[in-house]
Amino acid sequence: MYYCITKQKQKEKISEKPSEKSNLKDIAKVLAVSFAGLFGRVMFQSIPSVEPLLALAIITSFYKGPKYWLPMALSYVAANSFMIGGQGFWSIAQFMGVLFAGIFASFKRGNLFKKLLGGAIIYELFVNSLWLPLFISPFILLSSLPFSIVHITSTIGFGAFFESIRGKENE
Repeated sequence: MYYCITKQKQKEKISEKPSEKSNLKDIAKVLAVSFAGLFGRVMFQSIPSVEPLLALAIITSFYKGPKYWLPMALSYVAANSFMIGGQGFWSIAQFMGVLFAGIFASFKRGNLFKKLLGGAIIYELFVNSLWLPLFISPFILLSSLPFSIVHITSTIGFGAFFESIRGKENE
């Protein structure tokens, strides 16, 4: 009897472990999402503050958890290589903003809308705080507010769009 119970528990423990195949599948999906976000960011570069990558990073972190913060943040920085402005000291603030937006999104409390809104605000705080030492007048910093509002709104909009696609895929 004891032998049978022990064997059964061993089988349960083995079945709880994620297979390497499912891990590779998750990694492939996250890489595909990262590439799609990178491509979207480059394609929307002519429209200031409108890009899908932050929304994809937040959604990925919301559903997949903390192990995907870093790849999504790195894809944001990689996208700068293909942008007209290129890499610069702002890339560090963008990396940190996406990273902390992903961390915020991976906590499972709250719904996706709140995570998109909060993550976009966190991102904007990181990116705009980079410029604080350069601005003597707060009015100059306030001039970035319309771009921040557009970026937050586009993040929520892209998030709603990608979530609707995800919902149809899971039906």
